[in-house]
Amino acid sequence: MGSMVVIATTAVPDRVRGALSRWMTEPDAGLYVGTMNARVRRELWSAVSDSVGEGAAVCLHPADNEQGYVVLTAGERRRRVLDFDGLQLIQMMAPVEKKDAEWLPEAPEPPVEGWGEGDPGSESGSAPVLEETPFDDLPLEGPDPDRW
Repeated sequence: MGSMVVIATTAVPDRVRGALSRWMTEPDAGLYVGTMNARVRRELWSAVSDSVGEGAAVCLHPADNEQGYVVLTAGERRRRVLDFDGLQLIQMMAPVEKKDAEWLPEAPEPPVEGWGEGDPGSESGSAPVLEETPFDDLPLEGPDPDRW
């Protein structure tokens, strides 16, 4: 006897959508629902996962486990399925793109001038001599009580 299978797709080639529509109905764009036996499900998922290209797909079907279902994924997705003591949990991954990292400023090199001879951490080294600090223009007394 067959069991219910749900497959959701994102940006997959038309041939994948055509293969899925032969066995399942598409109640919403990219969402396929159908009833099939395990052999047909395995063959269909194998064909889908091999053909997603730049897109992504996720398959849910019943299983004899604690949750009662299994989640299968194919393609690059922000959500990853993790096995946590037999439970399938979803982990969200932050998107990291090269263009996002370009706006980050380079870390400045630490100043070398002003240190005494030897290592700064050694006994022979002296504390750095800074000519100007970012706190020079701040008042030395506490906050003005009338201001608050």
